[in-house]
Amino acid sequence: MKTIQNVLIGISLLFCGGLMSCTDDAETTDVQQSVKPGLYSIDITLTAEPGVKSETRGLDTENGEFTNVYPYDYIYIHSAKTDSTHQSIRIPLENVEHCDGCKGIHMQVEVEENGGGYIIRAGEAEMTLSADDDVYFSTIEGPYWEAETNGATPVSGSDVFVHNNKINKELLKSRTYTKEKLVNLMQQDISTITMTRHVTGFRVYFMFTHVTADGSTENSIDSVKWSTELKCKPDDFSIKLYFGPNFCHQYDVLNDEVVSGDEGGFYTTNNQTYQKFERVQYAYSTGSGGIGIYEGFGYVTDASNYLLSPLNTSIPAADFSIYAFIKYKSSDYSSDEGASWFKAQIPDITLEPNRIHYIIMAFDIEDLRSQFLTDTNTLSRTPWSAPRKIDIKPIKVICN
Repeated sequence: MKTIQNVLIGISLLFCGGLMSCTDDAETTDVQQSVKPGLYSIDITLTAEPGVKSETRGLDTENGEFTNVYPYDYIYIHSAKTDSTHQSIRIPLENVEHCDGCKGIHMQVEVEENGGGYIIRAGEAEMTLSADDDVYFSTIEGPYWEAETNGATPVSGSDVFVHNNKINKELLKSRTYTKEKLVNLMQQDISTITMTRHVTGFRVYFMFTHVTADGSTENSIDSVKWSTELKCKPDDFSIKLYFGPNFCHQYDVLNDEVVSGDEGGFYTTNNQTYQKFERVQYAYSTGSGGIGIYEGFGYVTDASNYLLSPLNTSIPAADFSIYAFIKYKSSDYSSDEGASWFKAQIPDITLEPNRIHYIIMAFDIEDLRSQFLTDTNTLSRTPWSAPRKIDIKPIKVICN
């Protein structure tokens, strides 16, 4: 009868900001090159790497920060391959006895006789591996993260990616384990699986506001002030935005790289349809204990739906831009007929993983008057069959 070794190990899925050298040496110091055949069992509790800022729980949508709580009720273990021989099994999180109130995963590894292969089991799922096959953990089922393409941008014709709950998730991955290292991990009293986060998050505040004679945007603007100054309502305007082109079609999770030849692409707001201007407010610390507010009308990312995505780092960060398409008094939200557009670049942006980037852009409402309105509050141009390029510059850009 094979020896059954039941080991309860609390394993933190911690991160080193992409540096794989943090704990690898400590994990593998006494790895035996010859693994004794038998059945090994383990309970694993999961936590996650905190983000760049000081954070405490999951993706904190209120404060817009990555945190140290593992965000899903499952994890996948993979064979370390990217071709048709790739295997993975989904392991659900469940209650673990050694940690009160915690959830984790239960996994078994059966090492075959005569230095052969090994079988990994979790629940009713299992996969059989050769002796020289390596494994890793991640939050997705396949070896590649893949964006879903839906059309092209109206100006450049670049691919547009779908932003939905299937794609818009944290991508986390562990280091790679040989059979020997995996079994050694399961026999230690205390072990750590070091993971990295491979997505960057974005939240955008894009607003038109009242600007005083000295260039200040500190004065608040409401719908009454807007109507007084422009003789129209904020929701007479509709908008859609494109962000990019620093995103990717396909990301090789095992090798931590964008698939060769990827030319990047864009994400867009509201599934490529126009939406009416909404109230936008961004509060910030003045540095002296006070709170300042940028306030206007335009577009703001849903507070519970940040854009999360791997990045194409072969595209310079300086290329990252927002393309704004705006319509005035149009009921056609699905096409670009009669729209005007402009490009706004984000200076000094750094596209780092494992952090949320806030992008705040403020524009003068007088630019809407000059581009869309005449003194009689009518369109200053006849409808166009294609979007018209206009020149509007931001009066305030913040990226943090």
